[in-house]
Formats: sequence, structure tokens, C-alpha cells
Amino acid sequence: MKRIQNLRIDYSGKSLDTNKINENPIEEFKKWFKEAQRKDILEPNAMTLSTLSANKNIKSRTVLLKGVNNKGFIFFTNYESRKGNDIKLNNIVSLVFLWKELEKQIINDCYSSILKLSGHPPVGWHTKSSTSPFTRDLLIEHGGFTYDSNAYNDDLPYVVKKNDHKLVIIPYSFDTNDMRFDGNNGFVQGDDFNIYCKESFNQILRETDDGSLRMMSIGLHPRIIGRPGRIKGLEDFIKHIKTYENVWIPKRMDIAKYCLERDSFNFF
Repeated sequence: MKRIQNLRIDYSGKSLDTNKINENPIEEFKKWFKEAQRKDILEPNAMTLSTLSANKNIKSRTVLLKGVNNKGFIFFTNYESRKGNDIKLNNIVSLVFLWKELEKQIINDCYSSILKLSGHPPVGWHTKSSTSPFTRDLLIEHGGFTYDSNAYNDDLPYVVKKNDHKLVIIPYSFDTNDMRFDGNNGFVQGDDFNIYCKESFNQILRETDDGSLRMMSIGLHPRIIGRPGRIKGLEDFIKHIKTYENVWIPKRMDIAKYCLERDSFNFF
């Protein structure tokens, strides 16, 4: 009988070789679909279809893929249904296939690659694109992650628990984030970043007058904030918050440890 510390499922498998990806995305999808079928995934042809309504609202629903050819993906619908009318107005749609077993493999490959290249295992996770309904459960199942930042539903971290494993959720933020330099109606000069973050910080600090805790998430990317015309905005903001003694500037892992050690946040 295996000892408890040796009880672990091996998720290793093939990694994605970008040199072997077919230039035709339809043909590449066919190859991936066959792999999904080999994994015995329940209804591998189930997909989430997202359309844009007349009032610019995104509508999503699950439909079944009925075929694939050189023109694209085939599914059945009533032309007078809501999705049928949406597609009449805008035929650019999104399809997402929720293949849990393959997502599990991607998470494992990512974990192993970072460990191999850096010598240190990743302790947190943030999916660049949208998560699936399975992502958080897969992170917990993996067992190697302490926190997950794929959350925008709160300003404070919280802890979820499943199968005796605790995962800290540290919410991310898109407003106090240097990505706003790259979009319309966003930041233009470094001081735009400084002023907005400073005002956000000052408001959050006022909310701690009653002794409660607050967290401010700041998204930084060296390729964006590191530009010569922008970096001073970050420097000025850091100088501002360092003038306060009751402010902590931690790494996300430090926040996760704080939550777990003090057990001070709600469990869901």
C-alpha cells in the first residue's frame, strides 16, 4: 500500500509543439477533436456558442457541433431563435469547447515547464484568457497551487475549500492596471496611472478607519509600464504609499500565506 505522501495522480503527457501546429485552423481543430474523443470526454461536441445581440449584449448557450468542413463549424438552430437573429445581425461568433481532461493537461504542462525552467514550482495561477467552469476545481485537484487570481468579484481575498484542500482567491483588477495604456479612453501619460492609482489608494485607506482590512490589486507588465514615458508614474505612486506606516506591499504569495495562517477570511 502506498504511503499517503505518495498518493498522487500523474498528469504528465504530451506538450504543445508550436512547430507542429497545422497552418489551417480547421485541420488543427480536427486533430484536437480526435484527441478529445480518445480521452473519452463526455459529449466532446458540446460547445458554448456566444453571439452579440442587437443591443450589444453577449449571449451564450450550449449547442452541439454537428460537423466540420473547410467553411467552418456546423450546428443546428431555428433561424427565428434568439441566436439565429443574433447571427443575422452579426455573423462573428465565438465557440468554446469545454474539454476538462485537456485543460487538466494544459495546467500540468504549464506547472512542469515553469518548474523545469526556473527550478521553482509556480504557486499561483492566472489564466490569460477566460477560465472554464472547471479551472478552479482542476487547480485544487492538482494540489500544487496556493492561490488563484482569476476573480473579479471582490476587493478582498477569500479562501475556498474542497476535499480538505484550501485555495486562496486573490482578486485581480483591470482598472488599477497598466494595460489601460494600450486601450482607448485609458492612460496616456505616466501621471495618469499615478493619479488614478493614488485616488484609488486614498479611498481604500479611508475605508480602514474602522479597523477593517482592504486590498488594492495593481496589474503591472514590464513591457507596458516599463516604457521611458510611463515608469515615473509607477515610481511616484510607490513613493506616495510608502509615506504611510500602516500599509503593506506584499507579493501575492505573502497575501495567500496571511490568509491561510490567520484563517481570517470566510470559507466558501
